[in-house]
Amino acid sequence: MKSALAAILSLTIAGQADALSCMAPDIVQSYKDHAEAAEAYVVVRGKFRFTPPKPQKLGNDAKEQTIKARFEGVALSSKTFDTSFSRPLTITFGCAGPWCGGVTPDIEAIAFVQQTDSGLHLDEGPCPWRVFYEPTKDQIDRLLYCHTSGICD
Repeated sequence: MKSALAAILSLTIAGQADALSCMAPDIVQSYKDHAEAAEAYVVVRGKFRFTPPKPQKLGNDAKEQTIKARFEGVALSSKTFDTSFSRPLTITFGCAGPWCGGVTPDIEAIAFVQQTDSGLHLDEGPCPWRVFYEPTKDQIDRLLYCHTSGICD
């Protein structure tokens, strides 16, 4: 009986441990998804500036957190990243059970930031797909090719 109970408990715990399975994000797919969204987004390259929030206790009752930040860098124009961009924004770290999203300050990134009536907003959940840190030349080239040619393979 004890071994049967132990087996059931181990399956339950294992199921919870791998319940959140995120696909590796692709910058071109993220570009396409945001370009096709009903909301308006701006694509920016540079660094987030903010003081990180206090870490939460790990657990199924994790709550989303919202902070004020600034993004400094350049925005995507019709051809490339060449439009100076330094603006405040609100960042929300969403959660799914014990897994919460996050954004790292002071690291080069490409981000898809939503333009709202109340200003710029970045909503990053536990499966990241709006922020790409230390983008490679290949990622940048693929994104720019998609943006300028409309061919997004």
